[in-house]
Amino acid sequence: MKYILFSVLFFSLYSQPLAAQAYIKMEYFGNSSFRDGNNQKIPGAEGSAMVWQGAVSVPVSVRINEYNRPDAWAIALAGSYTDLKNQGIDRTLCPNEIMNLNLSLMHMRAVNEKWSLLFMLGAGIYTPHTDFSQIQIRNVLGNGGGLAIWHLRNNLNLGFGLVINNSFGYPMVFPGAIVEWNIEGKYEVHIQMLSGIELLAGMEVNKYLKVYLQAEMNGAMTLEKIQNKNRMFTHQYVNTGIQSVLQIGKGFTLPVTIGVTPYRAAYYMDRSFKAFFSSDSEYDPHFSPSFYVSAAIRYGF
Repeated sequence: MKYILFSVLFFSLYSQPLAAQAYIKMEYFGNSSFRDGNNQKIPGAEGSAMVWQGAVSVPVSVRINEYNRPDAWAIALAGSYTDLKNQGIDRTLCPNEIMNLNLSLMHMRAVNEKWSLLFMLGAGIYTPHTDFSQIQIRNVLGNGGGLAIWHLRNNLNLGFGLVINNSFGYPMVFPGAIVEWNIEGKYEVHIQMLSGIELLAGMEVNKYLKVYLQAEMNGAMTLEKIQNKNRMFTHQYVNTGIQSVLQIGKGFTLPVTIGVTPYRAAYYMDRSFKAFFSSDSEYDPHFSPSFYVSAAIRYGF
């Protein structure tokens, strides 16, 4: 699972460029033991975490073209703060906090009735602190790319292409993908691989409440210097549980999820070509499974 962040999360601040959207989300990961790259507990090492996320995307231009599809430009701003409550874990193994901020410009253009092109160019800062005066060039990540999106059905979009970023110190190209599949009605299925991966399957209880079985993958990272080496820290997690979505007003929804985090990786690696292609351990250093809860508020306008 180590490299999925580079092909999906760094590109996919894609958020429908056709309508303005905003959200704020809080996540809590319960306390659990910390295991090394051999899947062995480190005595006395454990930790919990709080994550705050937020994003807003605003279309600056939308035009319906001759294929009855939109050509659109949009700006997206996204950020997250991770507070890692570590105990008995050396700073060289895991930071105490993570701040990520990213600004992106996106353009979607229809080629015909079935195909569109999506392009993105952006940059972000990825630090183990919140002190803006201490931000250096090594904390900055540039990213961009292009995808061809196949509108297979009215409720199914598939996109494939290439992503470029300097995660490992030099510009590198990775595969990128977008999947959107939505079935709506009394029973609903939503599969999205946009800014992370989210799977939802459930039902509408009434016009104010929906209940889903949920699974999600997301993460954050830092770019920093540890022991005189340029290194990258990744906090990557999978959670699953029951999600209730409350409609609380026109355009407002409140998703609340209660469940478990079966996988929460936390590891450093060198920012080098050699580190990218090497795999010296079957396991990533990670926290054991733990309790998980999240709440968010989303607004479309």
